[in-house]
Amino acid sequence: MNNNLNLLSILVCPLTKQELKRAPPELLQLLNECVKKKQVKNKGDRQLIKPVDNFYVTLDLKWGYVKIKGIPILLGNEAIDIGYISNREWQAALKKLKSTGF
Repeated sequence: MNNNLNLLSILVCPLTKQELKRAPPELLQLLNECVKKKQVKNKGDRQLIKPVDNFYVTLDLKWGYVKIKGIPILLGNEAIDIGYISNREWQAALKKLKSTGF
């Protein structure tokens, strides 16, 4: 687990160079619900079709990256513009995270 914490401390968004933070479980759950409803596309306009194991977000909560089979996918075209997921529960969760100083 210590190795995972060390790796997380050096992960940055390839688009903005902001530090990435693991999304809380409730946000991950909502993301996977949005994936099931086909509401999530990445920057490359590819639809996410499978639930994800983990989700990392920029500190400003604008970009997100999935972790699949233990590997964070940190490519610009794979970035998810998390502000544009059109789901009320998702938007409410983002607003709550922003207000708590995520």
